[in-house]
Amino acid sequence: MDNTNIHTSRVVVITGAGTGIGRATAHAFAAEGAHVIAVGRRAEPLAAPGASFVTGVVLPVDGGAVVA
Repeated sequence: MDNTNIHTSRVVVITGAGTGIGRATAHAFAAEGAHVIAVGRRAEPLAAPGASFVTGVVLPVDGGAVVA
């Protein structure tokens, strides 16, 4: 079974997407065609090489508020 596009019409929000399980989950959903909204405390891991699931703007979150 080909799972590359099973989530093409879905938007998922992944918290903790900069590292660890959150990052792996974001990669998995992106590989399956989902539009991923990646949330993390630090912008650097989300913008780092290898974060191929990030295709838009990275907005760091500081204490629960988006810093723009």
